[in-house]
Amino acid sequence: MSFEPGADGGARLLLSSPVAGAPRGRVRKPDETPEARQQGCRSPLILPQNVGNFAVSGSTVIFEIVVDDYAEVWVDGKLPFVLGQRGGSVPYGFNAPNRIIVARDAKPGQRIRIAVFAINGPISTSPDNFIWVRSATLDFYKSERSRVARRVSSEVVRLQRAVDSIVPLDAQLERVASGFPFTEGPVWAREGYLLFSSPDLNTIFRWTPDGQVDIYRPKSGYTGTNIGEYHQAGSNGLTFDREGRLTICEHGNRRITRLEKRGNLTVLADSYEGKRFNSPNDLVYRSDGTLYFTDPPFGLPKVFDDSRKELAFSGVFMVKDGRVALVSKDLNGPNSLAFSPDEKFLYVGNWDMSKKSVMRYPV
Repeated sequence: MSFEPGADGGARLLLSSPVAGAPRGRVRKPDETPEARQQGCRSPLILPQNVGNFAVSGSTVIFEIVVDDYAEVWVDGKLPFVLGQRGGSVPYGFNAPNRIIVARDAKPGQRIRIAVFAINGPISTSPDNFIWVRSATLDFYKSERSRVARRVSSEVVRLQRAVDSIVPLDAQLERVASGFPFTEGPVWAREGYLLFSSPDLNTIFRWTPDGQVDIYRPKSGYTGTNIGEYHQAGSNGLTFDREGRLTICEHGNRRITRLEKRGNLTVLADSYEGKRFNSPNDLVYRSDGTLYFTDPPFGLPKVFDDSRKELAFSGVFMVKDGRVALVSKDLNGPNSLAFSPDEKFLYVGNWDMSKKSVMRYPV
């Protein structure tokens, strides 16, 4: 183990230089129970008081390992992973680094158990030679350096004092990611990451608290070959149902789908009375599982004048027990929607340049 000064006052511990591990046939498969996994990490990492002149207390600690050829990283007996994940605790690529945050607000003496399970590649014809650890490091960052959000100028216009209980007086707006032409549908997953749509890029992205942004689902709203005709063919609104399954408004495909745990799609609704939807825009679940969504034509290439438009109106719909029902058709551009806390009312934003409004419907 050796020490290197890090950039901007950070620090790095070199845990390993290139070294050969066990041959493929001698790598032990991890046990199946969480207790056994915890016991499998028999050499805990104990954070020191200082790394060189760097004080560890309060820092963010990142473990990085490069294995020849693929690796999984278990931390404290757990292997967190989600659908579509690349890197972090799971393989990112051939000889690619696994980089994962193992501690925030670190404390000297804190124990962290790390286990790395590796395999030679190619997996289809895995050789019998040794597995190599090319490097293994711990990076320590000051808490302010590890921040991925940056404050931006903002002002909160408070029409009623009651909003103070929701948005504190000292609230600051922060930008956590940028570089997208247009974004929609942010939703926080219970696993600890943020999903959002880019309708222009036909992609759902995932943002993690360590600042990484990766593609969660390509072709998120349209799978046709004439995508060049569309301005916003991708997914728009996103939400989770009670079982944690992602539900998606697909603009170009003109439907509502649910992404199952194993990655397959279930179509929840794609038409009303035999006519295809315009381009579902936003959606919300009621606590009883009923799904409400808006359906303006904003995702069609020529919007209101598109010849592919089959419904004569822009609607607010609901799906209950597999049946689609119309809630309202009195808005030209129904967009966002939300329930009152007691779920007695449904609020719908109307994106109509001549009549911008928020409507309230008893439900």
